[in-house]
Order: sequence, then C-alpha cells, then structure tokens
Amino acid sequence: SQCLLMPRVREQFVWAYNAWRAAFILGLASLLHSSIAAAVTPSSILKEYRQRVWTTEDGLPDNWVHSILQSRNGYLWVGTGSGLARFDGIKFTAFQHPAMANGPAHVFLAEGLDGTLWVGTPTGLLRFLDGSFTHYTTQDGLWDNYVLGLCTGASGYVWVATKGGLNRVRQGRLERLRIDDRGTNA
Repeated sequence: SQCLLMPRVREQFVWAYNAWRAAFILGLASLLHSSIAAAVTPSSILKEYRQRVWTTEDGLPDNWVHSILQSRNGYLWVGTGSGLARFDGIKFTAFQHPAMANGPAHVFLAEGLDGTLWVGTPTGLLRFLDGSFTHYTTQDGLWDNYVLGLCTGASGYVWVATKGGLNRVRQGRLERLRIDDRGTNA
C-alpha cells in the first residue's frame, strides 16, 4: 500500500502510531506485571475462583463483544455489533440505535469528563446521555462516518479517529483537526 500523505504529515502519523504502540506495550506490560504479582501459586486451588460467561440469553445484544468500558459510576458498558449494553453487576440493560444495528462491526467506547458516553461506529459517532442517543456524522463535522477508534485524553477531550482524519470533542462540539505541512495544527 502507498502512503499518500505529505512527508512531514507522514512522519507525524508514524510518530503517533509508534507512540500509541509504545503506550499499548507499556499498558500490557503493566497488566502482565500486576497479573504475575497476583497469579495463582501452585498451592492455590483454582476452585476458589469463579468464572461466568454472559451471552444474549443474559441480555447482551450480541455475543460478539467489541469493547468494554467501566464508567465513573461503576457500570460496565459493553459495545457489540448489534447494540450497547450496560451491566450493573446483576443484569444487562440493552440500548439500541440504528447506527449499531448493521451486524458485526467494530464499536468503540469512551467516556467524557461530564459522564457522557461516546460510541464510535462505522456509521458515525453516537453520544449517549440521559438515556438517549445523538448521532453525529460528516454533516456535523466528522471527517468520515467510519470511526476507527476513540479515547479520552488527559485534558478531557474525546479524540475520534476516522478513516478521513482526526476529530476532537470539545465542550460537546466536534472539531476537525488539520495538520499543515509544517506539522502543526492548522
């Protein structure tokens, strides 16, 4: 495949990719380290630990889970190709939106500082607040409707990676980010 980006922009994307890869490796190493520290010793009995598998029979919209997020209020949010589910520790509550109903597709989750749940789908970005969805598309400022990833930065902004470019959610509004040929935000 060919990279059609200008050399300076390509360098920035390579740098960003390497930075994300390094962060992922550090995060994985930290998880492994904590897992090793709390690992089962040979003298432990595995029967002391419980395992449970949840499926659509338990209320999940789909058995194909793409993302899981624990919100500040303690709920586990599960993003599937057929919808979103909130787990309260006992049961699932499913939330549907047509943007998630197209079958198995990646769904990404992020939480804003204000507790807003953001859901990235192949057909746009969803904001879930107070039990209802708002659907954002290219008409609202997304570079592309196909969302490739979401994350919340230290500043509290939600970053949205799309096939067409990078967006930022700032104070509830979408901003398109452009990198000029000097490598600065234009």
